[in-house]
Amino acid sequence: MRYLDTGSRDPADTLYAWLAQTLPDATYFGCQTGYFSYDGIFPLEAEFVNLLARGGEIRLVVGANESGIRRVDLEDVFDLFERVPGNSSKSLTLVAAHDLLMHPKTYYIESADGTKHALVGSANFTNPGLSRNIEAAMALNSVTDPNAPYDEIRSAIDKWHLHRHPNASPIARGDLARLVSDGVIDQPTRPRPAQPPAARQKRARVFPGLGAVLRLPRKKRAVAPGAPISQPRTPAPTPLGTLNTLPNGSVGIIKRLTALDTKGFNGGTGTLYIALPNILAAHLPMTPYGKNSEPRTDVTVEARLDTVPGERVDSGDSPANITHVGAGAIQTSHGDLRFNYLTAVRRGVESLAADFGVRVPQEGDLAAVEFLSGQRVRVTFITDSSAIANLTPLLNQQPGWGWLPPSAIAPWSDDEDDA
Repeated sequence: MRYLDTGSRDPADTLYAWLAQTLPDATYFGCQTGYFSYDGIFPLEAEFVNLLARGGEIRLVVGANESGIRRVDLEDVFDLFERVPGNSSKSLTLVAAHDLLMHPKTYYIESADGTKHALVGSANFTNPGLSRNIEAAMALNSVTDPNAPYDEIRSAIDKWHLHRHPNASPIARGDLARLVSDGVIDQPTRPRPAQPPAARQKRARVFPGLGAVLRLPRKKRAVAPGAPISQPRTPAPTPLGTLNTLPNGSVGIIKRLTALDTKGFNGGTGTLYIALPNILAAHLPMTPYGKNSEPRTDVTVEARLDTVPGERVDSGDSPANITHVGAGAIQTSHGDLRFNYLTAVRRGVESLAADFGVRVPQEGDLAAVEFLSGQRVRVTFITDSSAIANLTPLLNQQPGWGWLPPSAIAPWSDDEDDA
């Protein structure tokens, strides 16, 4: 028996390390996980394919908790299953209840030599669960722990797909559209209250960041849609979590970046900002600031590149803000609404681009700017040429911007509650 605790920040204590050690000669893999994303499987995808190819079994039991599961992750599971045609020893079962969470984190493996392995602890089958969060678990195997309750652990997993249960739904690819329409998967994430920058700074001084134990690969996904889209014909419901109510249920804006917007990525000097349409100021919770009482709201910022799905940067302790320059006590005829995203975000985006071998934003690219509750702003820099072409129909306001409809771009990858 081994106790694993990633509070040590030792890679050997991670769920990933345990799986990497036990999967290579496995004939059975089963798990119950409260939350799931395909990025839990992806770093070891070849091992799961090999398990099926040698006639093994895979039994995934996944919690369909509130907004915790996405269709794209389930599609990837079925893609994996179909890489070994004709093998029927694989199943994907969703488990949920309307009044509580499906919350176990139990993993069970049988090896070709008959050895039984189990890990029971706190880690969900997600990228953060495998490699980032502080997690704890007990790891067992039948060589050193022959009297552990392996049959009970396996039975707890198998019961969901072997026996009818009102809270269990074994699913196939053809069920996914129905599950979306029934509100089981692809539900909007609950807005999370964000601390203002000053509170974040104080918290960071008390609890400094730890970073990931391991940097595992994530499956690359398209952030922008694969086909041209246009504004919805009828207004969508007002979204929850915007800074204020935006027209037609929009969640933000999308705009074509100018040379001024991208100067920070191209050697320019001065304050780094994206110019926003002045009309947006009426929808933001702005208050007077500075000697000229210019309207302003302090915000926390998250940013990503569409060419590096699954990764993000944030403003950390930097005092990011949106300021209506020229609209204070002394007004000018050319007031500018400036989203000041500052150096911390620019450096983070540049680092991502360098790590993944992609380019930084430049003039002519797009930026999707989303506004959430708690003074949070999310920016997706869209640099892929096909994605730019697909989203260009949304730029129906002058000069070169438009309201951003819900679901026009992909959800942010780590919107996984309790992951």
